[in-house]
Amino acid sequence: MTVPESRAPAASRRGLLAAAVLVGAIGLAAGAVATSSLRLDGATGDWRGASEGLYRSSQPGILTAGRRVVVHFHGLDGRPAVLEVVAAARPASPAVTLTAAAGRARLEVPVGLEPTSVRMPIPRGTHDVDLLIEANAIFRVSRIALIRSLDATTAAVIVMAALLGVTALVTTWRKGPRWAAMAWGGLASLAVPLLWTFAADPASSLRVAAPTRDALRVALVAALWLAALAFARSRLASAAAIVGTVALLHLPTVWYGFHQDDFVLARGWPGKELASTLHGEFDPSGMIPSYYRPMVRLSWALDHAWWGPWTAGYHATNLCLHAAAGVVLVALLRRVALPAPGALLGALAWVAHPLAASTAAWASARGDSLMAIFYLAALLAFSAPGAPTRRSQVTLALLSALALGSKEMAASLPLAALLLHRVLLPRPDRALRRRRLAVIAAVTAAYVVLWALLFAGKLVGRVSSGPRWAGFDLHDPGHWLRLIPGLYAPVLLPTWYEEWWLTPLE
Repeated sequence: MTVPESRAPAASRRGLLAAAVLVGAIGLAAGAVATSSLRLDGATGDWRGASEGLYRSSQPGILTAGRRVVVHFHGLDGRPAVLEVVAAARPASPAVTLTAAAGRARLEVPVGLEPTSVRMPIPRGTHDVDLLIEANAIFRVSRIALIRSLDATTAAVIVMAALLGVTALVTTWRKGPRWAAMAWGGLASLAVPLLWTFAADPASSLRVAAPTRDALRVALVAALWLAALAFARSRLASAAAIVGTVALLHLPTVWYGFHQDDFVLARGWPGKELASTLHGEFDPSGMIPSYYRPMVRLSWALDHAWWGPWTAGYHATNLCLHAAAGVVLVALLRRVALPAPGALLGALAWVAHPLAASTAAWASARGDSLMAIFYLAALLAFSAPGAPTRRSQVTLALLSALALGSKEMAASLPLAALLLHRVLLPRPDRALRRRRLAVIAAVTAAYVVLWALLFAGKLVGRVSSGPRWAGFDLHDPGHWLRLIPGLYAPVLLPTWYEEWWLTPLE
């Protein structure tokens, strides 16, 4: 059924409202995960990789603890928290003395046969928490939890930002132009994830209690934005505004040095080892052998060939990649008929958002920027007007493959293209775009199959537990179809990644 031309703007606006609500809901879910307590108990398997000295017991939900227990929590992001341990003695040793230490906090508590709760405050500014428990006998643990708090200042900022965004969205929905509704909808959805980074991440200059120099830098960014919006029609001015924003906010991170995986990746890569990433796992730390990111390894090889041991060069590459993703985003927003000021505003908000701080500051996080560049470029190629040619189809397939080879989250590319196809792009070209959509879907399906073949052992072990998976046959296509939801769902639903806050010790 053909929609009358007069109704098209209203339909597009309904689609934009639905998209804003969807993104906002995802942001709320992410905020709920980020503010929930990080629990470790016998009901889940997280304790195996995130602790030493804990063992399964005969009682459901209860773990047996040795004389020395170490648990590592990651991702506190500087907020104050409370670390709680619920422990009890065993009948064989009815009186146990626990000495618990986490950061500067240290407690010595006697524990009897009844469960005893031990709580230790974790001060603001802590990012990784290592809990050490030493006891004079074996004891039992029913719960270890890191309860992260939300301070009043951050909560007030988030509530005000969310209310402002929602109010503006409703207003523009009724009276304002389409670009204003889309811009305000994007800003409203971005307000929610600020919950756990706005006043926390030291790599971000958009903290509530920012030092004077950071406040000055933010003021310069605001002035740059106002000037850029006045010349938003110029593509060169838009690109300069994005590069300037990235430089003003994140240039100090160039001198941060290396951290964690950086030391493993910043080295020379022999050609044979570099080629092996195309048919094997990408596991720089030896902790999670299920990454397939050949583009990330290639970028590190090129960086080492160019910069050698100079750490600032690797961080400069990250900033360039982050800015490049913003430039591609401007082009994509213009392609979906967003006026130049709205497109530039959306891209500037994206590159300046505190959630992007770790991508810009941590050299090993460049996979996000690489994926964003190819992901957005693929959507740009998908939305090109006119009939698809062989060259454009090959280009689209290549960009999709490069995005998937940068980070697993690119598996959502078919859904993003489908949303563009149904909501934002012109209706008359839908028949032409279906061929492009088929290309993206085919490349993604091939990637899913390749990933499953490369990591068959881990996938089977992670998803196929239980008696109904007995006799699993790797050569039976029907069995593989049962594994696909278990592979695809965690990739598309990042709120399922809560267990990643508990990281392995090794």
